[in-house]
Amino acid sequence: MLNLKAMFDNAAARATVTASPVAPGMSIAAALNDTKSNVCRAVGTEIEIVLTWDQLERIGGAHAPWCNGSSSTTIQVLGYTDKAGATQVLDTGVQRACPARERVLRAPWTAATAASAYAYGGGAHAVAWFDNVDVRRLVIRLKDPASRQGYMEVSRIFVGAAFTPDMNASYNPGLTPTSASTPFRTDAGDRRVVIGPKGKKLELEMGSMTERDRAYFWDMLVANGLDVPAVIDLYPGDASAERARDHLIYGALVQLPGMRRPNFAQHMTTLEWESM
Repeated sequence: MLNLKAMFDNAAARATVTASPVAPGMSIAAALNDTKSNVCRAVGTEIEIVLTWDQLERIGGAHAPWCNGSSSTTIQVLGYTDKAGATQVLDTGVQRACPARERVLRAPWTAATAASAYAYGGGAHAVAWFDNVDVRRLVIRLKDPASRQGYMEVSRIFVGAAFTPDMNASYNPGLTPTSASTPFRTDAGDRRVVIGPKGKKLELEMGSMTERDRAYFWDMLVANGLDVPAVIDLYPGDASAERARDHLIYGALVQLPGMRRPNFAQHMTTLEWESM
């Protein structure tokens, strides 16, 4: 099992971001906040997103946590040390972005509408991991020729330095679906439900952290707190695309845990994230 990958700082927040071709009335600025209903929609099934920075940024992954991509969606990420794009230092090649089968939702959702039902368990999380590299320009190309909706859209962009701990998470992680639906009974005894949004929680025990691991996660606890979300990928590149997707989360911590030191050489803590 590959060690988990984590990304706690979204460098897109510091970038100048453009995209093309974008549908009239749409803007890539919609992908720079955590409102799922704000989307940037392409004209057609391809979109190129360009991020530039004045200073070098260390980048090791590109994510679109809410997008309408099918299992055929591909992603290619290019990186350059200059803002103009003259000196290339990264090319991931074209790879599958969200290879897991599309999730089937119950009525009234159809296969097409479920592709963008981000608040109700639908949609996809497009991802590309690569070795950390310093860039001033990052190009993300998403393509979905098999789109059920006839266009590519993204509702969030997250890029930044990737971290892989020296010691992996302990076995027995907790993966829990969440729902804000409220069931009730009518006066006649019939069961009814006020439908609410759905999500998930991912709980990990980091049971044998090195000092490097401890320092990194402690920095995350202090800097991110309960309000700043992160990307956690427990099974990057797993043989099961569904297992990889289900244990990949863009979320915020449920609570701030304590750090413990069970012996002279190791540290431990338990972390739980809930999807945004």
